[in-house]
Amino acid sequence: MEEKTRYAQMWWSTEDVLELRPKWTEEQADEFLSNNQNRLRDRLIELGWEVINDLMEYEEYEEN
Repeated sequence: MEEKTRYAQMWWSTEDVLELRPKWTEEQADEFLSNNQNRLRDRLIELGWEVINDLMEYEEYEEN
């Protein structure tokens, strides 16, 4: 099967979490991301669909 091209991939790191919670340890930040990765993924997908739709509407508006 042919591998499909993927766009707009992203990830979060412990450093990202520590920016918001500088008093946490790396272990706490890692545990937070591990425990919440499914929630993060689901919400990012939801927001991604909204952005895709908005951009398509904008492009259609610009074409007219």
